[in-house]
Amino acid sequence: MAPAASGHLSYGQFLGRALTAALVAPIGFIVVLFGLVILAAGCTAALGAGATGSTSSDPIAVTDHIDGDEGADAVILVVDVQGVILADDGGIGPFGGLVAGGEQIKEQLEAAATDADIDAVILRMNTPGGSVVGSELIVDGVAAVQAAGKPVVAHVTEISASGGMWAMAPADRIVASNGSLVGSIGVIFGPLSRYTDVVAIDGGILGGGVETTGGIEQFYITAGTGKDAGNPFRDLTPSEQAMFQALVDGSYDDFVNHVATNRDIPPATIINELGAGVFTASDAVDNKLVDETGNFDRAHQVAAELAGITGPYDVRSITPDLGVLGLLLGRSDQPDRADVSSICSPTPMAHAYFGDLAAWCRQG
Repeated sequence: MAPAASGHLSYGQFLGRALTAALVAPIGFIVVLFGLVILAAGCTAALGAGATGSTSSDPIAVTDHIDGDEGADAVILVVDVQGVILADDGGIGPFGGLVAGGEQIKEQLEAAATDADIDAVILRMNTPGGSVVGSELIVDGVAAVQAAGKPVVAHVTEISASGGMWAMAPADRIVASNGSLVGSIGVIFGPLSRYTDVVAIDGGILGGGVETTGGIEQFYITAGTGKDAGNPFRDLTPSEQAMFQALVDGSYDDFVNHVATNRDIPPATIINELGAGVFTASDAVDNKLVDETGNFDRAHQVAAELAGITGPYDVRSITPDLGVLGLLLGRSDQPDRADVSSICSPTPMAHAYFGDLAAWCRQG
């Protein structure tokens, strides 16, 4: 994987500067003309690629040097798992923070597995969890890297809880920063809503709303055979509650077995002692959820040791490949806004998330 910097001057910025030069020097006209030729050629190429559907298929084509020795033959690739985990693509979340796309991260890991220039991978974790499906997709990507004979080290920068714990459990080594939080092995299902004492339903031109005297209660089922289970105009029956609970328990059993197998912790210890608790880094070491405490430098030292790298190494992180149109339009390296409908849907779903997911979704 050839090192590629992403700090480009956009064509829009380039032409703006050239136009300024054209006002004070004849050579500026030549520069502007040359820039316009490149602009036209770039647009033609980009539009042609769009018409044929051919775009760059390498999700790790563009990377930045962030540590180690730039240009060294040995490369450690950093794959970020930042923010709430979704099943699909990540990007900017509903109130500005990042969200992690499980499918997108899986593709990055699979590309790292087949790239002969990459010797090891670090998962840089800073997530409260999220989608069970998205977390499992990351696990699939980790397995692909390991199947290629390359080590995967997870590093917890601030938090790796619930779905984050699920995603990083199979890593060859887990390093957690002092002060970070790890754990929350549990599953939550919802949200379910209950309208109490409905007195009016306004259809209205714009859809109206529901008027109640008892308010609206929103709740979750944690750890669940009516056709209308989840109907907000009535309470769940005991059998419906049991159905949803069984769904949550099934996901929880998968979670427990997954962590128990990959971290060599007896399932009974997870269920009866650890529960869905969140632990500091040092306590997480004692409970075998992580292997050691340490900063990011320690994480890439561990990755180098596991990969058998004895000389210098280049630590690189993935940056968005905006393509020709991105450069032509002067776009920055900021990712697009993420589609959070899969995790903020009103349809009740099982999630591996630490915190108030409904409150997170409402901030959009």
